[in-house]
Amino acid sequence: MPIDPQQASQLLDHNIGPGPWQGGSFGAGRFSQTFLAQAADRSYVLRLAPDDSGLQLFYERRMMRQEPAIHQRLLTETSVPVPPIIAHDFSRSLIDRDYVVMPLLPGQPLSQAHLGRSQRNLALSEWGSYVVQIH
Repeated sequence: MPIDPQQASQLLDHNIGPGPWQGGSFGAGRFSQTFLAQAADRSYVLRLAPDDSGLQLFYERRMMRQEPAIHQRLLTETSVPVPPIIAHDFSRSLIDRDYVVMPLLPGQPLSQAHLGRSQRNLALSEWGSYVVQIH
């Protein structure tokens, strides 16, 4: 069951401080429910794992719990632009779902960028170098 923006705001208040938070559903997530939250000069992404009652493959169940360590490793061992996870809760004490909070990175998804051929080739080359580093 999805959470609403008011619940998302309460989670942000608890984890990174009071807003008031503006924003709402952030269409970037395909598996998780994702919110963009902005307050003054701060912007964050709140990602919530699906609840356990939904249809999931065995490797998808509670996979968000791996993300803090993965993000930290990418930040320390690569130049891949990933945000640090600044808060997470897997205890399910506030809400019956796992969640992570991270700052919003500047920029826009490559899928939404309007680039010329040379710019697109450069972006894909850079993206390829990130994939190499991850592997």
